Amino acid sequence: GISKVRLQMLKAGPRRQIYFQPQDVAATIVTCGGLCPGLNSVIRELVMMLNTYGVKKIYGIKGGYKGVVNPRTWLTLTPENVKEIHMKGGSLLVSDRGNPPHIEMAKVLKSKGVRQYFVLGGDGTQKGAYQTYENMQEIGWECAVVGVPKTIDNDINLLDRSFGFDTAMTEANRAIDVAYVEATCNANCIGLVKLTGHHSGFLANQATLAARQVDICLIPEMEISLNKVLDYCEKIMETKGYGVVVVADGCRSLL
Repeated sequence: GISKVRLQMLKAGPRRQIYFQPQDVAATIVTCGGLCPGLNSVIRELVMMLNTYGVKKIYGIKGGYKGVVNPRTWLTLTPENVKEIHMKGGSLLVSDRGNPPHIEMAKVLKSKGVRQYFVLGGDGTQKGAYQTYENMQEIGWECAVVGVPKTIDNDINLLDRSFGFDTAMTEANRAIDVAYVEATCNANCIGLVKLTGHHSGFLANQATLAARQVDICLIPEMEISLNKVLDYCEKIMETKGYGVVVVADGCRSLL
């Protein structure tokens, strides 16, 4: 038969055998790219679980990939100093964009004895994590690189919900509510709400369903006729006198 490559995910949970001995492991956590609701919660749970397994050296890399090559700024993370960070927004580790050469990052991780490298970020960040992994292979350093996908777009195969999506949808509903009030309290007004979603409309779609008072929702997955949209807006104005439109920012040609 024809060989096929299939996507596969292993169930999380305790294992009978583990590759690295916890007492010999140094682990690092880094956040890259833009902010996302829940970053501190992820950092906290990683620290708590690593500690449960017996890992004593856990470092937080400040300033994204740029901080990897500057270990003097790394933070020592313990259950005690992260126990309340989930109550705060943003990232304890200060996220940033851009990166130094991956070979330089690989060399620093090796020099610090890092065996587990947790990377929180989006598409570009995860590609960078893989490049760093390849460079660590080239210099003969064994290190588990764990990518934690960070996106409020919820557009990740095999995952029902990405972290931050629920919070983003709640905030989006508040924006829709404001647009609705503006539209209903001004003559001949259409409230327009633009939500994130470069290639997918999950946030716009789910926020629209939750809000209940949206007249039009436009997402990148659709083929959209601007003329038909405008014609429908005219019908809404004729019948109701106001309207609410939600647009994912992937529909750039309409904005």
